[in-house]
Parts: sequence; structure tokens; C-alpha cells
Amino acid sequence: MERNYRIMEELGYVVKRIPATHFKEATHYAYTNVIHIGEEVFIPAYGVKEDALAARSWEELGIKVT
Repeated sequence: MERNYRIMEELGYVVKRIPATHFKEATHYAYTNVIHIGEEVFIPAYGVKEDALAARSWEELGIKVT
């Protein structure tokens, strides 16, 4: 994963890491599986504190979170 990050940056892309979380040490929930329409994204919510962190990450990119 780190290698891909470096490659994309070297190609001139801005890479923003969106936090993810684990539940019960076995299930991985990510916030990158979104519906992206224009400047708005619909992100999953799992009812945990990381939901707000993920929303802020998208908003820092100037994208409205729904």
C-alpha cells in the first residue's frame, strides 16, 4: 500500500488517505466505497467515532458529505 502511495505522488497525484476501522478484530470497514455525484459523496456510516473522521477527510477535499 505504501509503495502505491509513493508511486501516485511521484506521478503528480495528491493522495488523501481516508481512515478505515476494524470491528471485532476481523472485519474491515472502509469509507472509500462511496457514491460520488459532482462535488458530493454519500459515504457509509457504521455508528462509530470513525464515521466523523472519514466525513471530515472528504470535507477537507472540498467535497460535501451526505
